[in-house]
Order: sequence, then C-alpha cells, then structure tokens
Amino acid sequence: MKKCQLSSAMMLSLFIAAAISAYSQTFDPLGFDVTKLTADAVVVSGHQYNVNVLAVRTDDGIILVDTGISPAWASAVRDTLQRIFATDRFHYVINTHYHWDHVQGNQVFPDAIIVAQERCRKAMERQNNQRRGQRPASQSGQSEGDKGDGTRLPPPPSPILTNGKAGFHLCVPTLTVADRMILTSGKTTVEIVAYGYGHSDNDLIVYFTQSGILATGDLFFNHVLPIIKPWGQSHIERSLTVLGEFLEEERTITAVVPGHNECMTREDLEQHYTYLAGLSKGVSRIAAAGEEWESAREEFRLESFAPQLTLWDVRSNNGNSLHEGNVRNLWRVFTGEENGQR
Repeated sequence: MKKCQLSSAMMLSLFIAAAISAYSQTFDPLGFDVTKLTADAVVVSGHQYNVNVLAVRTDDGIILVDTGISPAWASAVRDTLQRIFATDRFHYVINTHYHWDHVQGNQVFPDAIIVAQERCRKAMERQNNQRRGQRPASQSGQSEGDKGDGTRLPPPPSPILTNGKAGFHLCVPTLTVADRMILTSGKTTVEIVAYGYGHSDNDLIVYFTQSGILATGDLFFNHVLPIIKPWGQSHIERSLTVLGEFLEEERTITAVVPGHNECMTREDLEQHYTYLAGLSKGVSRIAAAGEEWESAREEFRLESFAPQLTLWDVRSNNGNSLHEGNVRNLWRVFTGEENGQR
C-alpha cells in the first residue's frame, strides 16, 4: 500500500471539554489535555475548537484517528504521543471525514497509511480548491484581532489552509473504504464502517475490537442532539443500521470518542440511537398518513417525545431549535419534498 505523498464549516465547539469521571486525565506541558483511556490508548484534545485526536499504540506503530487543524498543531501532537508511547512509528491515520479541522495535520505523518471513506479524497480536494486565492491561514490556526491601540487588523484568514502555501501540503487518503474494512496492526484489529450520509457524505465509524473504543467523528457529541440532514430516506436507514450494529449486545464499548469535546459512554450513544430511531419512525408514519407538517411538529415536541433530552436541544443564534430542525428535515425526506442534500 502507498504511503502519504506530500503533493499537490466546521461548527464551533458546543461545550467546553471536561474529563468524564470514568477516565483519568492529565495536562500535558504543551497545552493539550491528554485523556488516558487504556495503557495503549489516549485522546489528545486542544485548541479553541477542542479537537480530539485518538491515538492507539500497537506493535506495528501508533494508529491515529484524525490529525487536527494544522501541521503545526499536529507536529506538537506527534511529539506528545512519541513521549507518551516511547515510539516514533505511526502505522495508520484514519480520517473520520474530510473537514479541515480533522485532516489538516495529515502531512505530519508521512510514514503512515492514510485511510478514509472513498468520497473523502474528492471532498478534501474540493474543500481546498474553494479557498484558492484567499489569504492563507496561519499554521497555528489562531485568528487575528485588535492590535490593542484601536487599530483593527485585517479580517482573520480562512482556517482552511491552501495547498502549496505557508508550508501546507494537502495530504489525501491512499487507502479508501467503500462500505467497511478490517485493518490489523500487530495484535490490534480495527473495524471501519462507512456510516452513510450524516455529518458529511463520507463519515466513518472506527472500532478498536480488543479495547472496545469507538470513534465517531462529528456524528455525535456528548449531551447534544444529533443533527439530521435531509440526505434522503436510504441514507437515514443506512445510518440507523450501522449505529444499531455497533450497539448490539455482544459488542463491548468501553469509550466513545467524538471529534470534539468530552468522551461519551455506551449509554450516551444508546440515547442518540433511541432518539434517531424513534423520531424517524414516528415522522415517517405521519408523512405516510398524508398529514401536514404541523402535525409532526406538534406530536414530536421534545418535551413529550424525549423529555430526558431537553437539555440536549442546542439552539442556534437565531433561536431555532435543533430538534425542530430534525423533525422538519425528516418530514422533507419522508414526504419526498427533499430527495437528498448535496
């Protein structure tokens, strides 16, 4: 298999990261929060976006899930992991999806095989090409502001770095997943499954069989309702099938690592699934009966449908309910008003 060649929207964090009591947490001198999941697995978190990088040590090298916001940030992560695990070998980098805050550190791991869903490469290239001609972002990812003397600096640069500028090289996956794939690294087995169209059109779920650690990218966040986009009925069904598969009784899940913020438990993920499955089934029933949108909104008010999740209903700056948006998008899908989002 080929190694990485150095060739030619994201939403802000919803909550400040905090260690959950099930895991021990220490603070790294470089400014990262390092959460120890097992003797061979840690989550490195940091920056204003509170990005998570999951690292698992194997006999053949470290496996990374996502690489963060920039080469500079990823370089510091790499140094940190080499000290923690006493090895400089990296075997695989798995990108959960194409968004800049998860892939712009890829070039720091030229010794690793980069793995992603098969649509991820084109999405990364499209994302990068959209930023051509704009002033490149700083490699630290920090934005500019007021100089302190009343003079305003220029607007902050785009956080999406441009290939060939400021030392950044777009480093795309060299091993792609269509539906599912099993990777082995030493004695470690990794199951990778395409979630379908969810947060993006190329989301992956990554499961470490021996440790029971599950990485979900930006599909789910702790104590925040999952976002349902109107991708289409087949994609909703695919998502529920994949998530349900990972929640089968015979599977052990010891920790769920999202793309941002604090880790979750199996029980947290089950609540996400129950919400998605119940809402999809209910709105589908109302749509099939030919009832109006208002009927779905009224019957599935969060206070009565899932009162235990009312605190998860994050509202946008204009006051829109995330839950009501989910009901509306499901209505669009099941009535045929929206056949998919591209």
